[in-house]
Amino acid sequence: MIRLTNVTKSYQTRKQPPVQVLHSVSLHIPEGSYTAFVGPSGSGKSTLMNILGCLDLPTEGEYLLDGENVSCMTPPEMTRVRKEKIGFVFQGYQLMNRLTAEENVAFPLMLRGMEKEKRLEEARMMLSRVGLEGREKHLPRELSGGQQQRVALARALIAKPRLLLCDEPTGALDGESRDGILQMLENLHREGHTIVLITHDQSVAHRAGRRYCVADGHVLAMEAGTGYNEEGKEEGP
Repeated sequence: MIRLTNVTKSYQTRKQPPVQVLHSVSLHIPEGSYTAFVGPSGSGKSTLMNILGCLDLPTEGEYLLDGENVSCMTPPEMTRVRKEKIGFVFQGYQLMNRLTAEENVAFPLMLRGMEKEKRLEEARMMLSRVGLEGREKHLPRELSGGQQQRVALARALIAKPRLLLCDEPTGALDGESRDGILQMLENLHREGHTIVLITHDQSVAHRAGRRYCVADGHVLAMEAGTGYNEEGKEEGP
């Protein structure tokens, strides 16, 4: 699903030498795997996520996503890949405040030109799947943080992406909401979804079957996680 080969990312600053943020990263993430990248702020996690999510290009090296070489794509080509293959879940939810839960979830289908009644029906089914029956007409401000993140997860899944990319999805949640979101991700993994999770929380990362440490722009494989646990079951990588 994902293959990085000697990927480097540098940023040019005014009147200063380039700042290298990622250093020759090579890794392979198989389809159907649950992979976590863990590291502190400033380690290069966000830069790595932007490259994996086709939001930015590497300065050097090659990035293959589902067999396509992203490294040399134009911005319109990257937009197409994001729409077709990637679902995003962010720490800050990124919901549109004036839209209801079902309208937020249906938004990606509107961009694809699906008729309104059909896309809202799809959105309601997806909200039911994440346990939000009866909340379809609620605005984001009328929902708890955990409920907003479930809406964001439903929106990420609505277009049936090949890759689910989660950037600190539990970072703003209380313990109960955090566990609920992690259990949903684990259920999705059992169903065969490819999940990549970015986090600073070792306990969250440890529940993934595959783990990498990001430190000072270097990405190193770690011992496999438990593969869920804490009532998520299915221990072992």
